[in-house]
Amino acid sequence: MKKLQLTILMLLSLTIGVNAQTPPSQYNFFTPAPTSPIPFTQVTGGSGTGRTLWYFIVTHYTNGNAVSPNPGAAAFQVAPIMSATSYVTIAWTPQPNAVSYDVIRQTVSNFNGVCSNCLVVSGVTGNVATDNTESLMNYTLSNPIQPTTGSIALTQQGTFLFNPALAVQGIAVTTNLLKGDGAGNAVASVPATAAGIVSFFSTCSGVQYLGADGSCHNAGGSIPSTSSILKGNGSGGALAALASDVVALFSTCSGTQYLGADGACHTAGSGGGTVTSFSAGNLSPLFTTSVATATSTPALSFTLSSAAQNLFFASPNGSSGPGTYRAIVAADLPTLSTTVNSQTCNIGGSCTVTAAPSGTAGGDLSGTFPNPTVAKVNGNTPGGTCTNQFVRSTNSSAVPTCATVDNASLANPATTVNGQTCTLGSTCTVSLNLITSQTLASPANTVTFSSIPGTYRHLKVVILAACDGAVNSADSYMTINGDTGNHYTRVSFQWNGPAAAPPGTNAGYQAYSSAGYPNPAFPVPCANGTAGTATTSTIDILFYTNTAFWKTYLSHSSYLFNQSSNNFYGVSVAGSWNSTAAITSLTFGNATNSSYNFIAGSTFLLYGW
Repeated sequence: MKKLQLTILMLLSLTIGVNAQTPPSQYNFFTPAPTSPIPFTQVTGGSGTGRTLWYFIVTHYTNGNAVSPNPGAAAFQVAPIMSATSYVTIAWTPQPNAVSYDVIRQTVSNFNGVCSNCLVVSGVTGNVATDNTESLMNYTLSNPIQPTTGSIALTQQGTFLFNPALAVQGIAVTTNLLKGDGAGNAVASVPATAAGIVSFFSTCSGVQYLGADGSCHNAGGSIPSTSSILKGNGSGGALAALASDVVALFSTCSGTQYLGADGACHTAGSGGGTVTSFSAGNLSPLFTTSVATATSTPALSFTLSSAAQNLFFASPNGSSGPGTYRAIVAADLPTLSTTVNSQTCNIGGSCTVTAAPSGTAGGDLSGTFPNPTVAKVNGNTPGGTCTNQFVRSTNSSAVPTCATVDNASLANPATTVNGQTCTLGSTCTVSLNLITSQTLASPANTVTFSSIPGTYRHLKVVILAACDGAVNSADSYMTINGDTGNHYTRVSFQWNGPAAAPPGTNAGYQAYSSAGYPNPAFPVPCANGTAGTATTSTIDILFYTNTAFWKTYLSHSSYLFNQSSNNFYGVSVAGSWNSTAAITSLTFGNATNSSYNFIAGSTFLLYGW
């Protein structure tokens, strides 16, 4: 833009430098496109390979982009593969008004604006970049700046003197109306207001106006400030009109006459007329109507319309509107009540009337009300007096007899507990109910039972498992409801000794207590232990849905520790989860080393009872 302004100013200076000459009607100008620098390159590492690359710089300006001319800057003896130790450093001269730069790499000396695997870096605000990789982006040059050519056309109005001495004055910097100063310049004339324009175009004063003939004329009076109808005053002014002025203006009629559409005055007399047509209208659905002699002396007749039975004519139920025939509803009636046995009952509502019966009892009852006695059952007299029994009739015709309570006497003698059907009056054994199970097909770091139903009272977990850690054995934890905080407490009793150790001897017995997380719940043999062994563990969690107390559990585990010496390892754990929440999930993992996995074939069973 600076070059364009300079070119125009030079052309204008050359033109107006000639005194008293007519300027040309058009000025032409040319602005070349900005350029982008050719970079400098320096190769580091990889010398002697004979590989040559060419580099180009794309310069970004606010109004477009420019690229280095062909051929680019060559870099010789470049390594076959760019790396952190074999690379090319590219530097260039910063360009005025540049926003940022892109660096392009080519295997040929020309760049036509589009290339693949060629963009070394983009958006560089400095003037140095490094090429140290073979993984480059594709590139397309966008919005290239083109050279600009143009012209300014001048329309000459009158004759102007292009005198350098006068041209210094130029045109006044103002938004007012301008006028010539007689010396080839334009100067401010008057303020750009209505009064200024009038004083500029006219010398008329007062109420005079400038006529089409260019002369001042008197307006002949002023127009009154009123919202009334106006009339001329005969001298070029206007006056407020009176009512009589309006009548006189539009009509010459007098008295009771009126101005007709024909422009003539007419008298509004009191003459008679004749009925030519008459209609009674629509009175449905209440009546049908008819008219006799509809032209001169009409006679009307009304007849009730027929309606369906048990309907009445009323307004809409619950809203306003035209009436129709409809059924009656409770809202159409007022609240009516009556009294029965001292009970007030509303008509249309529900009413319960209570009263003690009186009189002689009948049917299967004997005696009198209100205290009759049972004399029969289904019309049959019982065959004796029952003691600690009840009167039972096996069918409607049999004579009732005394009987004790049994299953046949009950409507529903059986019930179901944990899937077991139990009959009242008999012994019922409730067994464990398998909720879910998991047998690992491949090693797993953890095993989880989620969405445990709350339909049981207690839970039992049965485990057969081993681990793949490079140790003899490891402790496994139990996480409840995903709680990994320090909310667990346990005490364990461990024994480790030969199976033949006599009872009561202290053969490897130990006791431990701990708190926090992870919380060891049962041991498992691992890869360095006796091959083919696995722990068998049971964990009982009592009252797992109770929300009044913390949850406690008991676990018992054992496995063969050393086959050659018949050495067994056993652990009993009493633990607590310090929360009153109902248990909905259990997760088992390795507490010794979180990277140990339960091996394939490990089985976890969850029972409810």
